[in-house]
Amino acid sequence: QASATDFKPLYSYQLEGSGMLEKLAQDAEMKHGKLVESQYTKKLETYAKMLAFTRQDMINDDMSALTRVATMLGTMAFKAREFAATQTIANSTMFSVANGNLLTGNTLNIDGLTASGVAFDGQTDTDGLPIGVDGAKLLAPASLKVITSQLQNQTEIRDTATNSKNFINNPHAGMFESFNSQWLDNSIATAAANGTPDVNRSKTWYRFADPGAAAAFEV
Repeated sequence: QASATDFKPLYSYQLEGSGMLEKLAQDAEMKHGKLVESQYTKKLETYAKMLAFTRQDMINDDMSALTRVATMLGTMAFKAREFAATQTIANSTMFSVANGNLLTGNTLNIDGLTASGVAFDGQTDTDGLPIGVDGAKLLAPASLKVITSQLQNQTEIRDTATNSKNFINNPHAGMFESFNSQWLDNSIATAAANGTPDVNRSKTWYRFADPGAAAAFEV
């Protein structure tokens, strides 16, 4: 989360130290390192909604429903933020095979979570070295809430298929924190810019680093 003081275009900079520490020579001469800078553009916008009530509406309000206007506006504000965030995630170009952070046909289960962990750990920095950040946050649609809860908390899991191995211990239990969003199930919120719904969106899930270590988005 970040703040801004006006509505002018703003720029965020994410710095990454290039290279790694090197053994100090006997003459104690240290080599210069460098910082790799990534620039991101952002801008504040104003969101609003006007609710109009007639004098008769207020007089006839036996249930005092109109006194909950603040709650109504708060709910609308929440929806506006979640819609914008969902649109950003669903239509972002940051997820691609070229970036090494996109897996297709990867079901959310033991094997799928393992594959996502391998892919996450395989990401490299500008020098081709491991990024050194764990994907400890898992975001999934609300329709996958039970599955994410089982993978996060169940310590025992059994595969009862014929001639299969029996997994007694869940290797992913307690290794990540899951979040589920109803918005990722919603065809309107996840539709492309041209309004085309993504029929597979309710099966799409994401893995992020702790925002304190490497934030993927800024609000």
